Amino acid sequence: MPGPRELALSKVAAQLAKIRVENGYANDIGRVFRLDFKVDMLTEGELPAAFVLPPLQGGRLEALDAAGYIYRWPLTCGVIMKRTPTDAKDDQRETDMESLVNDLWRALLEDATFGTSAVSGIKDSVLSDGPYLFDPDLGVGLYNCTLQVDLVFQRSDL
Repeated sequence: MPGPRELALSKVAAQLAKIRVENGYANDIGRVFRLDFKVDMLTEGELPAAFVLPPLQGGRLEALDAAGYIYRWPLTCGVIMKRTPTDAKDDQRETDMESLVNDLWRALLEDATFGTSAVSGIKDSVLSDGPYLFDPDLGVGLYNCTLQVDLVFQRSDL
């Protein structure tokens, strides 16, 4: 059985992989990343892409009872798109990115527990908005946000 942190990363990644037109979303995600990546390493078939990354800063571990804990862990989630050729005057790139952000939010807000148990899993999750950046030279747009997951687990889950 995976540990609580791996459980959270895999559940969020699986949810992001559901962003497909056939599932009622406006976009098809080409690939979901769980590690840092360089934009120029992505192929056209992998775009648009989504990602979930462990945070640079740590989470907060609190005791719930004699055997249980809650770990408040801020994950970085987001989407990336590429538009070529780029035209700084073209509003369509903003429309396309907003559509991706909407799909990302919809996927992350569908179930705050990501289908896990309240005894050993994600008790709750909270989404915080983040920045959107566009590099006109590369034609790449990037949006990221923070998804704080509250992981509950027992010592025996470690």
